[in-house]
Amino acid sequence: EDDLKSSSAKAAIVWLAILASLGSPDPTEAETSQTIINVHVIGPGGQTAKSNVVIQDGVIAAVVPSAEADVQVTGRVIDGKNGYLIPGLIDTHVHLDHPQLLSVFPAWGVTTVVNMRGRLSHLELLQGFDLLKIY
Repeated sequence: EDDLKSSSAKAAIVWLAILASLGSPDPTEAETSQTIINVHVIGPGGQTAKSNVVIQDGVIAAVVPSAEADVQVTGRVIDGKNGYLIPGLIDTHVHLDHPQLLSVFPAWGVTTVVNMRGRLSHLELLQGFDLLKIY
C-alpha cells in the first residue's frame, strides 16, 4: 500500500510539474509544438514503455517509444525524468445524475470518471463514445 501511495504521489507531482511548465492555455501565447520526453504514459491500454509525447496545437499528436531514433522532437522540450504521465485527471467517485454533467468534466481536465450510480439509463449515455469502456 505504501508503494502505491508513493507511486501515485510521484505521478501526481510529475503531472503537476508538466502542467505548470506548459504555461498559459491561451493559444496566442502558447507554443504550437511541445514534446514531453522520457515518460511512462498511463492510458486506456495500460502503461507504455518510456515514451515521448508530441503535442501540437494543444492536442496530443503522437505517443512514441523513446528508443525510436526517427522520432522528431520539435518545439519546446520538457523532460519527464522517467516519471509517469496521464492525459487527463481521473475522478473515481462520481454520482452522475444528469447527462449534462458529462460536459463539465473535460472543462476541468477530467477525462475519466467512475460513476457510482448504476441505472440502465447510464449505459445509454455511452452510445456514441468510441473510447469508453464498461467494466
